[in-house]
Amino acid sequence: QTVSVIGTLENAQKAAYEMENCIQALSHPGVSHPSAFPPKVTDVCARLAANDPGLTAIDLCNVCGGDGMARALATAIIKSSYIEMIDLSSDSLRGGPGCGITAAGLEALLAAIKASPSRVTYLNLDKSPIEDEGAGMLGAWLATNPPIGTLRVSCCGITAAGLQALLAGARLSTSLCELHLASNAIGDAG
Repeated sequence: QTVSVIGTLENAQKAAYEMENCIQALSHPGVSHPSAFPPKVTDVCARLAANDPGLTAIDLCNVCGGDGMARALATAIIKSSYIEMIDLSSDSLRGGPGCGITAAGLEALLAAIKASPSRVTYLNLDKSPIEDEGAGMLGAWLATNPPIGTLRVSCCGITAAGLQALLAGARLSTSLCELHLASNAIGDAG
């Protein structure tokens, strides 16, 4: 699949350079070769790197790209000013494995969101195995009071300990309106 970039030669060269960074992130040791990822991931990375004003939502629901995909998105999202919504979930709690993003991929993604000029207000990580470590990272991120309004972390392997870390940050957020935690092993703590 070919991705077209409209603009000056300088912008096209810059987008090509950023796309190469995305490919290098996807080629990180322990990650599948870039050709193993659907063209949709490559297209989204190219559009992010080009700061496409038409790309306000990243919808990679049911794209199993794991931490390599998260690192590729992180490399490109830093350049984007327009992202408001990110969906890296599975569309069903009974469905497939989600995007397979662990705490390692989440760490890169949250750092990029924080550094990006975009105002991400919706983040869906349902069925990503971030577990308690990732919940702690989300709690620390929420404590910085990002503009996030909805955070979905259902079926992510979070236990009561991870919930406590997540809630510690959520209490400091003035923008978080919805926190979805279904199908986690949080017991009576939830």
